[in-house]
Amino acid sequence: MDEIEFLVKKYNIHTFDFVDDTIEDPGKLGKRRVREICEEIIQRNLDIYFTVRFRAENWSEKDDDLLKLLIKAGLEKVLIGFESGNQKGLTLFNKRATVEDNLRVVELLNRHKIFTSYGFINFHPYSTFYDLRDNANFLRGKIGYNLRRYCTRLELYSGAAIKERLKNDGLLSINYDYKSSDPYAYEFVNSSIGAFAREMGRILKDYQEVMDWEIFEIVLYTFIYRVRRKFGDDVRISKELEEFENKIQLIKREIDENNYIFL
Repeated sequence: MDEIEFLVKKYNIHTFDFVDDTIEDPGKLGKRRVREICEEIIQRNLDIYFTVRFRAENWSEKDDDLLKLLIKAGLEKVLIGFESGNQKGLTLFNKRATVEDNLRVVELLNRHKIFTSYGFINFHPYSTFYDLRDNANFLRGKIGYNLRRYCTRLELYSGAAIKERLKNDGLLSINYDYKSSDPYAYEFVNSSIGAFAREMGRILKDYQEVMDWEIFEIVLYTFIYRVRRKFGDDVRISKELEEFENKIQLIKREIDENNYIFL
């Protein structure tokens, strides 16, 4: 807290990214520590905004009061790695969360109006068309408005547990080098899905608009959050914001459905 206060007062820094295991995977003691941090931010009257990382399985309706305190202290964005829309994919990636955990946390954070950015891996070397349909059904109506979620492939980095399985199954490229800049140096069990994944990957490469949309959404919701925090007690401004957000949701639902149909 002394470090944060120093940065605020000496360098006028007000936006922070907390990369902290006791927030991501807190347990009872970790959540107590999160509460103490929030209370200290409020006590010191530090006007800051911050992003944190969550694991879906660690947060539920029991944490409503703590989420409200986090928001009061300055929480404006949460990052969560969903990675898959079915249990097969979650197991493959060694995720502890279930599909139900992921669905629950989407609803929880939406209810608290916390902007959330989600990690998702639509294609992996063992993907089947059934997996892709499960993923599409999971994304639809939740985070499917962001086309990038449909285009992402597994990126293979040094230390990833799946690397040994790929090697044993003969799917790891003989040219794979963890120092290489190519995180896609592997083959797919189903070559048709491999071709599909590469074509979808080209969308991210060839159409800057897909990434621009994701960046714009973050900027947009940062604006909404900060206006609400500064002027939320003004009934007129709150009403304007609510109407504005409702219009955004209508647009996002239309984009979401178009992306689903496209896939």
